[in-house]
Amino acid sequence: MDSQKLIEDTIKIDAINKDGKVFERVSRICATSEVNKLAIELDVNTEIYQMEKDVYYKMVLASSVNADGSDQFDIIRFENEGSESGMGSLIDQYEYVMHGKVFKYQLKDDDKNIDVFISFGGLLMQISGEVKNLRNLEVDSRVYLLIKKL
Repeated sequence: MDSQKLIEDTIKIDAINKDGKVFERVSRICATSEVNKLAIELDVNTEIYQMEKDVYYKMVLASSVNADGSDQFDIIRFENEGSESGMGSLIDQYEYVMHGKVFKYQLKDDDKNIDVFISFGGLLMQISGEVKNLRNLEVDSRVYLLIKKL
């Protein structure tokens, strides 16, 4: 299962809605990761999942949630067979999961750092960090974001 994990890190929530914009069902969190030293901005559906300032979360970006590494996810099969088939085993370990697509890279002036932008059906994520830590995130690739409170 680890080969599907593109990024795995612990993040600390530094701010929620830091720019003062507040939406009814969405909060924009700002976080930093412990291992890869990434700066993260993420829109979170607060009707489904609440995140708290100064709290640590485990975050994974994965190419697949299936035990066999396949990128096909059949929700009907998952609901009927569940973890017995090995489907969704990564999903079972997390509290908040979204599926999206990497849509943009933006190289910084120093050519060592990059911003990667991911869309999760209108909820956006920006990850900033060293190119070497974000090299597995390719434009047009599909990714799963998985989060749980530590």
